[in-house]
Amino acid sequence: MLIKRKCYRSGTSMISLIIPAKDQISRYSQMLAEEYGIAANIRSRVNRQSVQSAIASVQVRLRLYSKVPSNGLVIYCGTILTDDGKEKKVNIDFEPFKPIHRSIYHCDNKFHTELLQGLFNLFY
Repeated sequence: MLIKRKCYRSGTSMISLIIPAKDQISRYSQMLAEEYGIAANIRSRVNRQSVQSAIASVQVRLRLYSKVPSNGLVIYCGTILTDDGKEKKVNIDFEPFKPIHRSIYHCDNKFHTELLQGLFNLFY
């Protein structure tokens, strides 16, 4: 079976947040608040607004959880370019089917899925 992978890339406003099991939501809420303040120093108005909007969206998603699910929490948020060249805002949050033991936070031009790839090795 051939599985088609699609790599979404955009500006610098694609946020990947992976929270390990048994960690605290409040710790990441505080970190995101600090990142929002740091993003205010971005010189480009368009980039600044895009990054702050993505951070705010992740903060909203995080508020939906009172605690981290038993296997951890994965949140991807940002603006992607679709095949027809249009921008689309994406918010994805889920509990992985296996426990995650490391955390990551990246605000970049792509979603970071490296940590999750080990979970899918059983399909290959």
